[in-house]
Amino acid sequence: MPGDALWYQLMAYDISYFVVFGIMILNTIVALIVDSFGQQRMESETREAMLENQTFISGIDRKVIEAVAAAQGISDGFEYHEEHRQPKWNYMAFIFHLQEKSSTDFTGPEQMIKQLVEVNDPKWLPLHRSKMVETDASHQGKEDILDRIDRTTRTVSLKVDTAIVQRRKLMEKLNSLSRNFKERIELVQMQIASMTSSSPWGAQV
Repeated sequence: MPGDALWYQLMAYDISYFVVFGIMILNTIVALIVDSFGQQRMESETREAMLENQTFISGIDRKVIEAVAAAQGISDGFEYHEEHRQPKWNYMAFIFHLQEKSSTDFTGPEQMIKQLVEVNDPKWLPLHRSKMVETDASHQGKEDILDRIDRTTRTVSLKVDTAIVQRRKLMEKLNSLSRNFKERIELVQMQIASMTSSSPWGAQV
């Protein structure tokens, strides 16, 4: 009660508990959750953008495919390339075929591709290659798409590494804050216990 000798100490303890837990720690946790959802949304948007602007199998830029298709008199060149020149479901069907086929019946190329599939090596896929593009003379000698993708990959990797370092620092600060809070709570409890044991009103507080 307000008339007790330890009233102000107890008020200070309650207020500090509310400030640390109710404001600092909870807000930090909410910030981590929001940051995690934001990162997932960014990854999803990046994946959707890549599917819309690059071929699924070879990873060639959409503008290159459409320019080559337009030069050859093909409308909807990107859709034509994805559905007829490099249909992804045919590649998946081929992988299923290798899984179902007996290894004793494999041909030389099938044996090699099966080994690459088992170790998750995509070398057997036509990465950054397409016969429709390679047969078009107007695009020969231009910047290699593989180099552009490699630079983009390095940039994204650097950003991911930076985000990981920043998150690690944030977690270290949060752990430090938690340790300091525990130490303060223990100190306050020790002071309250000491004051209670020495106070004649200790049994009533």
